[in-house]
Amino acid sequence: RDVNLVPSSIITMVIEECSSLLGEGWRMSIDGINGWYTSDESFFSIIDIKMPGVGSKLKKHATIVRDDFSHSLQNAGEHNGAIRVLFLHETITWDKGIETVKIAVEKISKKTGFPLAAVPTGHENSFEVAQKGLGKAGMLKLLCKRIGITSENIVAFGDGENDREMIEFAGLGIAMKNGDASLKQIADKVSSKTNNEDGVAVEIEKLMEKYDEELLRDNFLRTKISQVKALEMKQTQMDKSKAELKKILTAALDLEARVKDLQC
Repeated sequence: RDVNLVPSSIITMVIEECSSLLGEGWRMSIDGINGWYTSDESFFSIIDIKMPGVGSKLKKHATIVRDDFSHSLQNAGEHNGAIRVLFLHETITWDKGIETVKIAVEKISKKTGFPLAAVPTGHENSFEVAQKGLGKAGMLKLLCKRIGITSENIVAFGDGENDREMIEFAGLGIAMKNGDASLKQIADKVSSKTNNEDGVAVEIEKLMEKYDEELLRDNFLRTKISQVKALEMKQTQMDKSKAELKKILTAALDLEARVKDLQC
């Protein structure tokens, strides 16, 4: 997984550049292999307000950083860097945040030669800066290549803007009932349930039921085809037997005629 990490030195540049541009109100946290790193504990409290219980779970794996982030990552064993830098605001939407830092992120990419992108996270008030091209769709493409399947064999579920490319890539893209309006427009199907109502589980059960029905139908068809082929084979054998019998009868009649001729 280290190949997907953003080096610590670049993480520091992202934090310094983006934080100064975004100004007050934006909280920031680094998502590492071993946990989360932030200088502001309220980051997790805001997540809890938006997604009850999620912030508290993340906080259990969090380190409050008092000095520079690069040094803290090294001390925590994150020697190769981190996965992403997450920015969160209580009221400002992700698109405004990305618009603010877009040019700065592009400059850092050009300066370091490391491909970065600011993208939505699925939460309306947050965005992330991570290695470019390594979103959900990118990971699905790598998975398909690794296990030797095509996108037609993929079913993807989503509810946020960050799921758009994944939903478009999958053979069947299903948006949750409470999903982003623009995501529901491009999805192949919209669930009748929200993600808080076990929408994903409900849709998987429907797919499995459909699969079971198709499997039964395929088995039935295969059985009938086998039966037809067996009958055809028997018919062919019967036809061959009739032909042989006809030959024998013809030969017998010819022999009978010759005997009669000799008797005369």
